[in-house]
Amino acid sequence: MSGAFIVPAKQVQPGTQLVCDGGFTCLADGQQVTVQASRGGSLYVPCDCGQHDLEGQLDMAGENYIGFMLAGDA
Repeated sequence: MSGAFIVPAKQVQPGTQLVCDGGFTCLADGQQVTVQASRGGSLYVPCDCGQHDLEGQLDMAGENYIGFMLAGDA
């Protein structure tokens, strides 16, 4: 894989395909996941624990998701 595991939040919506880095205990290194939305509209990806909310992956500025890259960039 090439590139950094950082995705601009504005590029992520339900249906977006992401690839995980190795920093998750509930997702495998290099695992491809599809972003989904809860009824309340928050974004998450399915994981071994049920769902991993993407809000916790936002950088301090709230502009980028850390630990993922777009599947097309992998």
